[in-house]
Amino acid sequence: MCGEISIAETEWKVMEVLWKDSMLTIGEIRKALADTGWSDSTIKTLVRRLHKKGAVGIDCKGEGVQD
Repeated sequence: MCGEISIAETEWKVMEVLWKDSMLTIGEIRKALADTGWSDSTIKTLVRRLHKKGAVGIDCKGEGVQD
């Protein structure tokens, strides 16, 4: 099990967006997931979770998220 990451279904939706374009802002991710109705804070929470799990990196200077 070493190295495996457990990702929730909601987190997978964010990952799918980032696989298409790996350097996106929270706003860009929200636009890509507009059909979910999620707010910026929801998406920030999902990205923070993914970052804690080591699934994505965050570029604080450029405000981008990368997978």
